[in-house]
Amino acid sequence: MVETNQVQQRWRGVGKASPTKLEKVNELEQGGNSASFDNHTKPLLPQIVTSPSGNGLDYFGGRIQPEQVGNMLILFPHRFHAKQSSWGAVGPYPVGPCCVWLILCTVTYFVVKRASTLAPMSALICCAFFALSTFNLLNVCLRDPGICFYKEIPEHIVSEEAEKWKWCDFCNVFQPPGGKHCTDCNVCIEEFDHHCAWMGTSIGKKNMKQFTLFNASWLLYLFWLVIMHLSSKSAQNKE
Repeated sequence: MVETNQVQQRWRGVGKASPTKLEKVNELEQGGNSASFDNHTKPLLPQIVTSPSGNGLDYFGGRIQPEQVGNMLILFPHRFHAKQSSWGAVGPYPVGPCCVWLILCTVTYFVVKRASTLAPMSALICCAFFALSTFNLLNVCLRDPGICFYKEIPEHIVSEEAEKWKWCDFCNVFQPPGGKHCTDCNVCIEEFDHHCAWMGTSIGKKNMKQFTLFNASWLLYLFWLVIMHLSSKSAQNKE
């Protein structure tokens, strides 16, 4: 029963998350020939959550052919799955980051318009904060939050840690410890923190740092605007 042992190794730690699947494997192990075992266990093995590339979606004359993963879009699937880039993962709500960027644009426009005649250096600093905030915003909403593609538990994971991995019946993948299924993105995210409607995507293992940098950049921008406003008020009072 070499094949049975191999299947059981693939399903380490599944008992807590998917007992019905483990019972089916044990039932097939106790009775049935190897042919029926192969036929019945094949659908039980985890399947990757991505859909085929031929989904009919293409942009810019076929230069971008995105791949749908859950409710998310992978703009450059070949580079993404080859781990050449973590960019190009678009969440299900792109309206959120567009609204955030419009707020940044509106604030910057009126501040720069007023400061350009009074304090040109302050206007340049505002433009720099706007550019930094825009870059960090894109770095969050277009980055992979940590989508799980684990069809089986990696072999380097020790048994004690493997028991903490869970099986997701929605995505048909394994979740590492701290992972969770996001109902908005319809994918499992490693070290899931929350789904941010303003960023239009989930916040997890691979974009938490960028999310923190974005919040720091716009808070510093706001702090600078307050200081500049207080300084202009003080100058007006002296006059």
